[in-house]
Amino acid sequence: MQIEFTDKRNGEIHAGKVAKETLVNLYNHNAFKAQINDKRTPKALAGPIKEVQYSEFYSSEQGLMKTLEELLYSGVVILKNAPQNPETIQMCMGKFGPIQETIYGIDFSVKVESDPINIAYSGEYLDYHMDLIYYESAPGLQGLHAYQFDTQTVGGDSFLLDVFAVAEQLKNDYPELFKTLHTVPATFQKIHFERQNPVYLRSHKPHIEVNREGNVIAVNWAPPFEGPMLLAEPSEMCNYYEAYTKFGQMIQDSKLRKLFKLEENDLVIFNNRRIMHGRSEILEGSGSRHLMGAYVNIDEFYKTYNTLAVKMGKPVYPVRVGNRDHL
Repeated sequence: MQIEFTDKRNGEIHAGKVAKETLVNLYNHNAFKAQINDKRTPKALAGPIKEVQYSEFYSSEQGLMKTLEELLYSGVVILKNAPQNPETIQMCMGKFGPIQETIYGIDFSVKVESDPINIAYSGEYLDYHMDLIYYESAPGLQGLHAYQFDTQTVGGDSFLLDVFAVAEQLKNDYPELFKTLHTVPATFQKIHFERQNPVYLRSHKPHIEVNREGNVIAVNWAPPFEGPMLLAEPSEMCNYYEAYTKFGQMIQDSKLRKLFKLEENDLVIFNNRRIMHGRSEILEGSGSRHLMGAYVNIDEFYKTYNTLAVKMGKPVYPVRVGNRDHL
């Protein structure tokens, strides 16, 4: 097909030839939608969490792909027998993409401290949440390496939940409450000056984000870091609190909860944009629990999966990973 057009800036006429197949591939709306319908929404995380040996993951493309696929479709994987080295967390997460530096640094330690700057650095019970939702682009993958975890430690059990599945349940069972949570913007904030590097971060977005078809493409849930409802109308508040309470109760009651205890040198990786996490209270003086963590941007992870899949001759399907893509 020959295409001619006039440059309105200078009147010059341009011409070129484009193969018909190229045009079809550039815009084939129905074919694209047919391809993604069955693949784009991952199945709810319902079965056991997949385990992969760290050596297999780290030393081969096949092991890396196995791990990437598990994170893409299930949202979580546990690497077993990671090296007991303070550099392991960076070496591991660097396989998925550049490590995302945050207000907590390139990596961070999660252990009980006498004067914690974050509730995670205490022994307190930590309820379901997603990390750093007050960022415009909250971390995608989160890795936590059980660098030290004494067997006699009482508490510190981990729990995870696929919040996309809970949001879809809310949509099906309580459509009006679902609508409220995807239309009313909430406030997420971290305002903390009593620390070495003061922080003032605030982000406004609804708890649930949807595409034009009404499908869930993102969830934002971090109760300890929610602020005043600065953008909500007074007339919306009663409906908002009803919807917020119902969603929160569904999260707590969900049978999709994954409860487990990490073993020393386990390294759990999960999609922070889809999988919420928390932990039980740690009994003071019962033993040491020291996790080392790091983050990777969700699109860097997705890029790593897509490029390796193409290299290995695997089909690439668009999948909702919580990056707010409207597919």
